[in-house]
Amino acid sequence: MFGSLPGHARVRLRVLPASQYAENGATLAPDELPVFVSVMHAWPPEDKALAGEVAALTQAIAICLARAPDRVHVQYTPPGAGRQAFGSRLVT
Repeated sequence: MFGSLPGHARVRLRVLPASQYAENGATLAPDELPVFVSVMHAWPPEDKALAGEVAALTQAIAICLARAPDRVHVQYTPPGAGRQAFGSRLVT
């Protein structure tokens, strides 16, 4: 994933029950519910590389979860370098 070495990319999934989601003025079928994804890189890609990653990630998630790509929303968090640790090892 992301072209990273094994053990260097992680995915976090949190299920939000339909009863806890609402869209203003919309009634959604279960397969129309959106998917929200957060991605943190030590140093995020930029420009065309970021756009390409968003497109590939959106498509892969849409296929895996049987959602239309326009129902997949990807958020990039601030860079993790210097503020995220895994197993007591600070990402630098």
